[in-house]
Amino acid sequence: MPIAGQILLLVITFTFTAGGFAAWGMSQASPSTAERLVWWAVVGLSTVFAAGCFLLLMSSETAEKE
Repeated sequence: MPIAGQILLLVITFTFTAGGFAAWGMSQASPSTAERLVWWAVVGLSTVFAAGCFLLLMSSETAEKE
């Protein structure tokens, strides 16, 4: 994977991680249970996407070394 693609994946990973932390903060501030569940769903999705981008980045590094 070219370096530009790796940088893009890294930026996406950090963006989803920051989004997850922001959603977690919103879930703590939400008064209703329904809103909290929605924010926790956003936290979960952000975590999954960030982990997926990170694993894709790491697998591309491993593939380049072989």
